[in-house]
Amino acid sequence: GDLGVYPGTDAPGPRPAATLSAAKSRIFYHTVVDDSYGGQGLAAVLTKQALGETVAEGLAIVPVCPYVKLWVRKNDDYASDVVTVKPEHLQALAALGGK
Repeated sequence: GDLGVYPGTDAPGPRPAATLSAAKSRIFYHTVVDDSYGGQGLAAVLTKQALGETVAEGLAIVPVCPYVKLWVRKNDDYASDVVTVKPEHLQALAALGGK
């Protein structure tokens, strides 16, 4: 799979969720919004965009990140595209060095 982060995460400022793409799925394991951008709702905007792009690419959503997990529970737009976190997803993350 594509081991790395969601495109754009090297840019300064708010960033979409860090991800790992493997086996027709994208694992969302971390969401980053710099403190200077806090309270503006950017995490939700970035999460929605990242999830939309994931689905458009034909990948399933694996919500390991607590923020993304809560977001998909509250917003059922992507409910049919979410898969349950499985041991192999966590093993793929562990292979990245425990990210």
